[in-house]
Amino acid sequence: VYSRYGGIQEATKIEDTILLEETVAMRDYSVLLPVANEVMARQLANFGALFALANRGELFALNVIRVPAQLGVTDGRAFLRRSRPLLDEVVAVGREFNVPVRTMLRLGRDISDSILSAAQEREANLMILGWPGQTRHRDQAFGTIIDLMAQNPPCDLAVVRFRRSSAPMQKILVPVAGGPNTRMALELAVTQADALEQVTGQRPTVVALNLALGESPTAEQMDRQRQQLIDQFELAELPIEIEVTHAQDVVEGILAAAVNCDQIVIGASEERLLEQSLFGSIPQRVAEEAPVTTVMVKRHDMVKFGLRRWLFARKR
Repeated sequence: VYSRYGGIQEATKIEDTILLEETVAMRDYSVLLPVANEVMARQLANFGALFALANRGELFALNVIRVPAQLGVTDGRAFLRRSRPLLDEVVAVGREFNVPVRTMLRLGRDISDSILSAAQEREANLMILGWPGQTRHRDQAFGTIIDLMAQNPPCDLAVVRFRRSSAPMQKILVPVAGGPNTRMALELAVTQADALEQVTGQRPTVVALNLALGESPTAEQMDRQRQQLIDQFELAELPIEIEVTHAQDVVEGILAAAVNCDQIVIGASEERLLEQSLFGSIPQRVAEEAPVTTVMVKRHDMVKFGLRRWLFARKR
């Protein structure tokens, strides 16, 4: 598996050309932002800068230009002038947060492969992708690039559907119900709250929401469920509030709670190794229907990443 996987990566590197790479300062923690337009670049940078700040890390702004097979990779140099404003948007936000920004303009045959290669080569810790909320094809959950990244990300992954928000953030909702990505969702929300407090002087409340489904539970049952939640996810050590609420439907319960929140952070549903599901139907429905910004997260798994890349290459 590993020798085959290494060969795949080497082939990708040969195809790609890095037209531009600028590094302000070397940091141990890197937040990768693949950017494709200026509006999304600024939104991603404002969100990602919080995690770079909290971890004393960097923003890594990456713009990948797909070069068609009929063109030589060097022919893509004409796109440099068009792409520079995207990277400059992230640099400007980095200055606002006093966070160093690494920039890269990369040419390649396949955008997804180029992003994967950049994430590995520069050892990214967190990748943040923006999702506009619709796709062009029915067989895609979020869009080609996000779908491929989310199948098994090269590092921790957050996919954000941004909603308009004018007021300062006061409350972050984290639905918790088990699964491998719940702890990441909690940690990301707490980290974001830490950074916002550092920047604005005001700390938003992080609320862990657990839904008691079915018939109306008794107060004793709700207390027992709350304690199980605390024990399972070690919530006592986190600066959060815990809320257990009765609901008949998971998505409807989350959406009802989201009315009084400014953002939702939700972990991907659990999946078996070779399933092609992405974040799961519940996180996707929440992201589609919630009136507030929704962040879907998925933890990096080295074993699954290596195996999936190998299987994908065999199908080519």
